Amino acid sequence: MTGKFNAVLQTAAIALFLILRVASAGWLVLIFIFTVIGPVILLTHLVTALVVARRAALSPLASWGWGLTAFFLLLVGLVLPDFGDSSGGWVPLLALTGGEKVYGTALNVFSWVGLIGIVGYLASLIVAWASISRGRPAAAGGR
Repeated sequence: MTGKFNAVLQTAAIALFLILRVASAGWLVLIFIFTVIGPVILLTHLVTALVVARRAALSPLASWGWGLTAFFLLLVGLVLPDFGDSSGGWVPLLALTGGEKVYGTALNVFSWVGLIGIVGYLASLIVAWASISRGRPAAAGGR
């Protein structure tokens, strides 16, 4: 994968994630926007992808890491339920298809898949960053 294609892919994934999460309009989107953690992670993700855009080609490990990062980010955006003041939760994937709130077992399944997506996103982002830092040329002087 080229660095420029990766930057376009990551930017599109982040934009789509934000659109999906804002569409659910529950407490999670408010917590995500008004705390430091959410914006810092997404901005760091975006800035790193834009810095990598200068590279002609990414290593296979970096390509897999960045590709999985985009996949897991979209998975979280689509399936992680958002909650309000009443019982049940809104799942953006179901909201796009005209679905209503989910309850009980369905809510638990979507919650677990969303949490697995969060862990996968963070792990693949760390792999992408590590593979990029490992791919930097050595400093002058042979050290």
